[in-house]
Amino acid sequence: MKALDLDYAGVDLLHNDERGYMINEVNAIPEFKGLMSVSGVNIARRIVEYVINTAKR
Repeated sequence: MKALDLDYAGVDLLHNDERGYMINEVNAIPEFKGLMSVSGVNIARRIVEYVINTAKR
């Protein structure tokens, strides 16, 4: 996310058999309920941990 100066973002990808993965859009304030339900990862907790660790630096 360096190109957009974002620490956290959602990236929507599309897949094309000929071109591979392509970025559809980048969301600066994405929702992540769907991703949490299929990944089993508590994304909100990970974001909070990242913010705390970044603030400590």
